[in-house]
Order: sequence, then structure tokens, then C-alpha cells
Amino acid sequence: MIDPLKSAADAWSQIPRFKEMFGIAYKYGFADLLKLMHLQPLLEFRNRHMSEAGQAIQQKPAAERFRLALEELGPTYVKFGQILSSRRDLVNEEFYNELRKLQDHVPPFPGNQAREIIAEELGRGPAEIFKRFDEIPLAGASIAQVHHAVLHDGTAVAVKVRRPHIRRKIETDLHILAEVAKFLEKHVEQIAALNPAGIVRDFSKTLLKELDFENEARNMRRFAGEFAGNPRLRVPRYYEELSTGSVLTMEFLRGERIDQPEKLRAAGIDTAELAERISAMIFTQVLEHGFFHGDPHPGNMSVLPGGVMVLYDYGMMGSFTPTLRELIADLVIGLTDCDAQRTMHALIGMSESGFVDEPQRMQADIEAFNENHLNKPLKDINIGYVFNRLLDLLMTHRLRMKPVFYLGIKALSQIEAVGLTLNPDLNFMELAKPFALRMFQSKLNFSALKKLFSRALLDVSRVAERLPADTREWYQRLRAGKFSIPVEHKIHPEGFDPLRKTLHQIANRLAQAILSAALLMSAGLLTVAGVPPLILGIPLLGWLGLGLGLGLAIRLAVKIWRDGNDG
Repeated sequence: MIDPLKSAADAWSQIPRFKEMFGIAYKYGFADLLKLMHLQPLLEFRNRHMSEAGQAIQQKPAAERFRLALEELGPTYVKFGQILSSRRDLVNEEFYNELRKLQDHVPPFPGNQAREIIAEELGRGPAEIFKRFDEIPLAGASIAQVHHAVLHDGTAVAVKVRRPHIRRKIETDLHILAEVAKFLEKHVEQIAALNPAGIVRDFSKTLLKELDFENEARNMRRFAGEFAGNPRLRVPRYYEELSTGSVLTMEFLRGERIDQPEKLRAAGIDTAELAERISAMIFTQVLEHGFFHGDPHPGNMSVLPGGVMVLYDYGMMGSFTPTLRELIADLVIGLTDCDAQRTMHALIGMSESGFVDEPQRMQADIEAFNENHLNKPLKDINIGYVFNRLLDLLMTHRLRMKPVFYLGIKALSQIEAVGLTLNPDLNFMELAKPFALRMFQSKLNFSALKKLFSRALLDVSRVAERLPADTREWYQRLRAGKFSIPVEHKIHPEGFDPLRKTLHQIANRLAQAILSAALLMSAGLLTVAGVPPLILGIPLLGWLGLGLGLGLAIRLAVKIWRDGNDG
């Protein structure tokens, strides 16, 4: 009784946010969404007179109105749009280009509130912890803002403080998004095919991880460990004793923005060499470590004196399994060599389904794709553009990739864009190929092959060791009548009707078989008993039972034979 009441109370408490959301949807020309969801009566919306300003907004392209609506809806929806911009299987080129413009234009919250949050989280006020704490933030975004501070030993630090009450607001928005997604999946066939509930689930996991600064700290430690000993890359030091899930204290490292080549050259930094190094850095992350920064835009990178790179914001990270890394390496080699078959097998291997309906047509499309986009020197190929055209091809074949694949494409595209800003002659594709080849070469040396052979031999020996016992167990189960074979029944899109009809048909046939057998047995018993009247020495009832029984048996046999031929 308590749970339904709690659910009802939660739903009622969310109505003001629903009204706010759909008011913004109406403002930006998405009133049809209200009609679709039949929410006008509940949210008390009526047809409104549109002001001149409102009419001007509705003259803008749909993609731009969508982006403006997300910005007004707040941090949850800005983040949703940013993540959606990386899912080229879900948005077309127009929406993709518009969603890339989304920025976290959020006013900073007061510095005294930041002090209160730090005191509550760390058990001590900033005056005790720091020699100096600047209340005016250095930078702010939808989830947190960063303050400059100085420890008592003189070390400069950056203190990232999560916005007050942001978690509660985001959780409310995520709940509303999940309800809307479930409704659309149930009632709108075109949208249901995109799996909106699954998209919202994935997005919720990503965003809730970003809210947890302890998760970001773990990512920083892992990333720093994988690049340990690299003098050209710095990961800010993390102060565990001064950090919690809502406060993150790290080393303060400020350099020049990486997308300002003139300033970098004035500081004596070779921008062409820097472009190659950041390219090598992303290929190392994706193909060697399998753990990569998911949002390496210029605002998250800077350059220290001497050309040392710094990466910030480790809330959104991607992770590739060894198998997925090999498939990405295969894809890179397939694209650079214009090998359509290799490219196709790599893409299918990375897809959620693992197969495509028309492989021959897909290979022909990839060959045409290679001719249109890759039939030129590597230095003239823009990998970001190529990947986006490739994603269009995948949509044509209804091939949905794993979400982390799109995050990897986004990261590679962002790094390539920064690299081209530093050096317009950057050959990103040519730099990628050695990393891909090295991955396969490392599997072909003697020690790797020996290890692979040893594992295979061990697996075979385990199977051979277990086979006699397993065979004996199967035989004993079979003798005891306890051997079962699991059967899976796929539910037809029409629901349970086909399954009900199948079961009804089976029951009818079983009843006919039993009835036929009963009639034939009864005819035999009556014949033996010699119950009069007799015809040719056989009782009349015996003739009737024999006729009916044979008739039913023949009818049943014919139906089974016909169904077998139809199948």
C-alpha cells in the first residue's frame, strides 16, 4: 500500500516540472508533442495566442529550435543534447551540427554557498583547509563550478564544487525522461524502433556517473597510471583527503588554450609537432589502453610551457574491450586500404546484433562509399567527415552500434578538429594506421602465439577431462527420464495471439488422436464381445467405431502432412 502511495506522490510532485517542460516545448514550436501524449488537460494547456517574438522563434529551423529548447530546459537536457550529438544513428546531419553548439551557459552560484558545501562535505571550513580560497569561480558549468585556492604549504589547487540540489533536480528530470520514453516506445511505432527507453537508461547512467566526483577521481588515477612516465602529458594530481562525491580538489594547472595556435607559436611551441602528439595520444588511448577521454574538446585541454599537454574533466570516459579494440583497428586498416570486406566485418562485429540482413548489398555500398570518400591521398581524408558519412550508411542498413562506439567516434573527431586547427596539413588517417598495425603485429610475435596456443591447449584439455563425466551424467539423466531441452518461443509482434492459436491447435490435435485411439479400441472390444446386431459377423457398433476412428486418424494424418509441407 505504501509503494503505490509513494509513486502517486512522486508523480504529483513532478507535475510543475512537466508543466514547465511542455511550456518550453510549446514556446519553441513542439506543441504537437503535447497532442501526441494527450497531456493538455492534465497540464492545463490551451491553444494560446502566439506573440510576435514567439512567431519569430517558430520560423527558425527545427534543429535550432530543438537546441534552444534544450538550453532553456536546463543542465539535464543540455547534457542529453551533448550526448545525443554523438549518436549519429539517432540524429541527422542538421540536428548533429546544431546539437554540437550546445554549451553550459549557467550563471555561477554564490561563493558563500560553495564554502558551505565544502564545510559540509569535508567537515572543515575553507578557512581551515586553505590558506586562500577565491569565492569568484574560475569556470562554471551545469553540474559544478571550479574555484582557485591555495593550500597552507603554498600549493595552488583547483576545487570543483557540485551545484547545490543539482542531483535532486537531475534525478527528477531523468525520471520524467524515462516516463516520456516509455510512453513513446509504447504508442509511437516510428520512435519505438529507436529504443528510446534504452537510450534514456544509457544516458542516465552516464550523467549520474558525472555527478559523482569519486568516479571522476578514479578515472583520473587510472588515466594518470596509464600515461605514467610520459613527460609530455600531465594529469592534475588528485587530493583524496580533500575530496568527496560533491567536492574534488586537484592540482591547479593552467596553460594556454590548445586551439590558439598563434599564442602557442609565440610561446615557442611547435604546433605541427603538438598536433601529431595529441593525435598519437588519442590513438594510444583508444587502441592500446582501451580507456579514453570521452570529451576532449579545446576547453578540456591546455598547453603548459615546453609544450606539455594537460587534460581536464574526467567525468565522461569510454572503455573498449580487447575485442572491440581489435575491431576498431580492423576498421582503421579497412578504411585506409579501401578494403570493403574488412571494413564490413569490423562494423558488423561492433554492432549490437552481430549480423546484417543483406551482407552483399552492404559490401557493395561500402565499395561505393570507398570510391566516393576514400579514393584520394590519406592526407586529404578528414576522418571525422568519413566517420559521419559511414554512420549514415549504417543507418541505411539498420545496423545499430554499441553506445561506446559512438563515444569513440566523437573523441577521435574532436581531436582531429583540434589537430587541424594546430596544423591544417595534419594527416590524421596516416598517423592512425601504424597504431592499428602494431596491435595485430603484437599478437604475432612468438611469446604471444605461445601464450595463445597454451590457452587453447588448456581449454581443450579441460574439455577432454570433463567429457567422460559429462557424457555419463547426460546418459544417466536420459535413462531416468530427467533430460530436458530448453525451448525458447519468440513472441510475435502481434502479441500472444499467435502463441495462443498454436497451443489451441496442439490441444485439438491431441484430443483428436486420443478420441481416434479410443474409438478404435472400443470397436475392437465390441467385436470380441459379439454384441448384436451383427453384420458379416461383426457388431454394428464395432463397424461404427472402426469407421469413426479410422476417419479421425486419416483426417489428422492429412492435416499434419499438409502443415509439414507448408513449413
